[in-house]
Amino acid sequence: MGPGGARDGLVGTVTAALLLLLGVLGCLSIALSPLPSSEIVNPESSRAQAMKRAEARLGVTIGVMASLSFATLFTWSLGSTWPVWPMMGLAALITLAIHPWIFVKRLCIPLGLPRLAWALSRLGGHPWTRDPQGGAVLAGALAALRARVREPGEDLWLRTKLDASIRLRGAGLVAAGLLAANAGNRVRARRLLLSLDQLDPDLCPPVALQIAADWLVADAAVRGAWTEVAQHVETLAVPSRSAHFIALAARRLTGESIGNRRLLGTWLKTPRRLQTLGLLRLAMAGSTQAPNAAVQPEALGDLLDEVDVGDLAANDGGDPARTALSLHLETATSTAEPTRQINRLGEVWEQTLGGFPFRGKVRRRTLEIGCGISPELVLAEFRRDVADDLADIMLEAGISTDGLPTHERRVVGRAVLTVRARLLHRVQHAIGETRQLRISANSTTAIDMWWAWLEVGRRYADAIEVGGLPLRIVAYRQLEPEMRGVAAWLWNNLSERGLANAVSSWLMLEAERVDDQASAAYHRHNVALVI
Repeated sequence: MGPGGARDGLVGTVTAALLLLLGVLGCLSIALSPLPSSEIVNPESSRAQAMKRAEARLGVTIGVMASLSFATLFTWSLGSTWPVWPMMGLAALITLAIHPWIFVKRLCIPLGLPRLAWALSRLGGHPWTRDPQGGAVLAGALAALRARVREPGEDLWLRTKLDASIRLRGAGLVAAGLLAANAGNRVRARRLLLSLDQLDPDLCPPVALQIAADWLVADAAVRGAWTEVAQHVETLAVPSRSAHFIALAARRLTGESIGNRRLLGTWLKTPRRLQTLGLLRLAMAGSTQAPNAAVQPEALGDLLDEVDVGDLAANDGGDPARTALSLHLETATSTAEPTRQINRLGEVWEQTLGGFPFRGKVRRRTLEIGCGISPELVLAEFRRDVADDLADIMLEAGISTDGLPTHERRVVGRAVLTVRARLLHRVQHAIGETRQLRISANSTTAIDMWWAWLEVGRRYADAIEVGGLPLRIVAYRQLEPEMRGVAAWLWNNLSERGLANAVSSWLMLEAERVDDQASAAYHRHNVALVI
């Protein structure tokens, strides 16, 4: 080939390279340009920030791939192929830096390397674009759970990193739950993972939701709560293979007709089969056990619950005091028709405490002992003790006070008022703990405040389950001002918009339930703010 041909070939190569370079720049400009969205009002919102991070990652990925293609074509046009392999290695390293989850999931977590998993995940990328900081801690927590030798220092180090996060979101909450489970506090872990339902979906990476769901399913299986396993799996759009197998085993253990072949086939498709081998054996063995129709001694208590309270011997005839004590014992040990039992017990105690025979016995015995207390005071103290003990029974059994009298001069009415007062005190105590956290703001982390908020919600739910609508109205009016302050403090002081939105959403729903229109309107405005 002459000089003219070589010159023409070089010009053609350069022209092709320039065209390819222009194409690369066009791809970069398209990837890096922000996508318009009518849903984004505040560019500092969580959704806007996640979109910006996703767009930046997409742009860099396209740039790397296009640059590799450009370099490959250019070197081939010059007749040299040796630079291709170094460039491919460099592109692989850059890809791992852009999407480190590939390396973390396949290497760091299985090998139990929490610090390396955290460090690589800090680079961001899929699947933590919605919560990069919490995702890094979650990756470290997953690696810590898989470590052969668990070191307490690793968990403390990860908790420190979580506390230092700018904003607590879905992945961070899952990480906090797993760290609590790793420390042996499974109750705290369970409540933290269940609290994901209160957050806006935009704040929860799908992978974090899947991890939380799998842990809750496995935890319920460990506790033998097979009905709870089925409930968790039913809420999942696409359950994982492990969750699907555990749910199938739970259905088998609760009496459904599921064949061994189907159970075994599902188990073979799950990862880490050795860890679920015990559950497989239990489920397969459970199907061969025929139900025993004979009445066992421990079942007598259940049979007693089915007996009509009015037919019990303790309710008919005999000494009134003995009748009241017998029925009091039955009420404390039985759960059959609790409202009817409580009403019946209250009537018997009213007849006993107001009857002349019992009052005369108390008066004579008081004078014989010579304790220096008037018989009327002894009767009043006894009535109060009976009401307090009845309140203990109602609280322990979780008996609702709806439909029960509230007259304080009657035994049942006094017991109902005592139950509501104790439940309200528990709510007030939880509210006081959140107030103390706000006062010590310098040492309060987002996860501490979130846990305190969950405790308020739990005690409030326990109170309204027993106390009914009257207690619900009173409890809401007492907690609403403090919880309104908590939401404002999370939003303004910690920039925890997602947590503040969750608190405001809960307050808005409760305000509507108790028909507090002014409070509902206030919190509805806060919920509408972009997070």
